[in-house]
Order: sequence, then structure tokens, then C-alpha cells
Amino acid sequence: MNAWRDYYTNPENIEKIAKFCRYREVVAIKRLKDRNVTLRPLKIFKPEHFEYWFNRTLKDCLFDLYISNASVKLPPLPPGLSNLEEARRIVNEKWRKYLQQEETDFVTGFDLFADIDIDAMEQRDDARRYALKLWEELRKLKLKPQLWDTSRGFHVIVLGRFDPMDCFALLRDICNKAKIPTSMSRICERCGNLYIADKCPECGSTKCKVAEKPRVDLAVSLDIRRIRRCPYSLHSKTHKPMVRIC
Repeated sequence: MNAWRDYYTNPENIEKIAKFCRYREVVAIKRLKDRNVTLRPLKIFKPEHFEYWFNRTLKDCLFDLYISNASVKLPPLPPGLSNLEEARRIVNEKWRKYLQQEETDFVTGFDLFADIDIDAMEQRDDARRYALKLWEELRKLKLKPQLWDTSRGFHVIVLGRFDPMDCFALLRDICNKAKIPTSMSRICERCGNLYIADKCPECGSTKCKVAEKPRVDLAVSLDIRRIRRCPYSLHSKTHKPMVRIC
């Protein structure tokens, strides 16, 4: 725990984390011995805001820190642990009005986000290879993708104001063309071809199996309220920070 506390009390680390929390819903999940405790929504715009929550409730336990994939105009929220339920109600109401097109300026951006997920650390090399390929394909489209190593899987992110359906379609098509496994991919049991379709485009067979991890989770790109690991935060399992590769 000493190394964990040292990391989260380092001013440079706090500065980097707070920068990525601005204009995002922030969620902390405390990893206790017998249960997990979710704290949401936290509002962190400055390093001292992170320090407040860390010293108040996070310093004596492992935790994972997440931010919303969408950037939002967070309203004033009541501070303190006892007021988190009220804060959650306020933010949920903002989301309800946005989704019903009653308050369209609440969401100010939505990033293209691909999560290359793994089940075991032995899969990291393949996951990194898929992530780099996806990053390269997005660069060919004149986008500005970022590639992040979460210390388990990998995230490919393009900051912007995208439509979730467009993100889904673009990632699906890129992965299908580049033979990057996804949660929708099938592996033909006859010829071994990887594809996203009703039947294998190579041999026409309908006998297939679902592609296992590592793969791109396409459902992530459709979720308007999706949260993702906060850059430079520590992973509670690996105790390593999320860092940018390129």
C-alpha cells in the first residue's frame, strides 16, 4: 500500500489524472476484501478535488478510477460522501433530459473508443498487436487516435464529438477488413477465416465459433454512458498505471 499511496500523493501524477477527469463523470470503485463499493458521480476539475476524495475515502484501499467516455457539462453537485446519492440523482436527471432531447447541450463530446480486452496476461502480446493495427487504420483515415496501455488490455481513443452509431459502424468495418477479432467476429470452422457476417465470405460455410479474447468489444462504442479507465490511474490488479504508447 505504501507504493500505492506514494503514487497517488505525487503532485505530478495527481495533475495528470485531474486533467483527464475534467468535464467527465468520474467513478471510483473501491476494492475491499469482501466487496466492491462504487462511488459515483465524483466531480474532479482540479488536483485538489482528487486529493479531497483520495484523503476522504480512498487512501486506505485499492481502487480503480474511471471517467465517462462522453464529455459533459456537469452541474453544481453537493460535496461529501453523504451527498453522493443526491449527486447521482441530479446527474441521472441531466442524462434523462439529454436522451429525451430536452437538454441537448449537456453532452459536449463523445469519443471514439475501442477496448481491446483480455482474459489472461498471456494474451497481452496479441492484444497489443490488434490495438496497434487498429491505431494504424484510424490514422490512415486522417484521424488522430491515441493508444493507451491499461496494464492489462489496451484502449484506442479518438477525442471528438462522434455519433455512437458511427463509431460502432466504423470500428466494425475496420476490424472486419483488417482481420482484428471483435465481440461480433466469427471464426469459420471449415476454413478458419475471421469475419463479421451471416456466413463465411471465403467458403460460404455457416458453421463457426465466436472469436475469443483478446478482441475489440464493439458494444462499448455504442454505450453513450460508457465509462473507461482514467489515464495515469493505477490498476487495482496490476498496481501499474495506464500509460500512452502513441
